[in-house]
Amino acid sequence: MPRSSDHSTCAVCGRRGTGLGYSEPRQPFRPLWLCDDPDCIQIAKDSYSMPQDDFNRIERMAHQDAGHALERYCDRIGKTDFRDFTQDEFEGAMESVFAEYHEAMKGRLKNEAPF
Repeated sequence: MPRSSDHSTCAVCGRRGTGLGYSEPRQPFRPLWLCDDPDCIQIAKDSYSMPQDDFNRIERMAHQDAGHALERYCDRIGKTDFRDFTQDEFEGAMESVFAEYHEAMKGRLKNEAPF
């Protein structure tokens, strides 16, 4: 069964969805909503029938990758306590985390999707 998807969030990378969806002809009422990135569209086609447990495993690995990105960011600015972050530093930290998560999801799904 395909993973669930919300029209406002890309089912591949987690970015903002654009209203594009992909579903297989045998399950036309179970679309994966996507952003407009051509890689995400192709990955959705390639991974549509991926079992939820496999997708969850990949997502957990992407979460770990994003955590490592946060650690690297904190090391770079020399701070680990969010209370000490300036607004710009906090926004930079969140940008690092989300960018790494998006790329990790795309890369891991691309490499593990059943072709």
